Amino acid sequence: MPGHWEGDLILGKYKRSVLGTLVERTTRYTLLVPLEDKKDALSVREAFAKAFCSIPTELKKSLTYDQGKEMSEHQRFTIDTDIRYTLLIQALPEREVPTRNCQVGCFLTTP
Repeated sequence: MPGHWEGDLILGKYKRSVLGTLVERTTRYTLLVPLEDKKDALSVREAFAKAFCSIPTELKKSLTYDQGKEMSEHQRFTIDTDIRYTLLIQALPEREVPTRNCQVGCFLTTP
């Protein structure tokens, strides 16, 4: 059933740049979220919430994210986006993380 998302960050060389990814788990629809080289919790929450503004309500059911400190504002994120719940899990092995195995075109959200 569409509407369940996975989020992650992609760090650039020497961790000088960062890009957020949001992947819908059923369709593999992918949003690339510009983070302006900031990976703190406030920046990630605001950028991910802004990216979800363009998604229809029926496609915003949950977000799965690892236990990185960049999602420590997950409760506020849930309020901002109307996602019913945010599930924090332990990091998955690389082969199971859809954001690293995206097989469809990716779409950049507008800043």
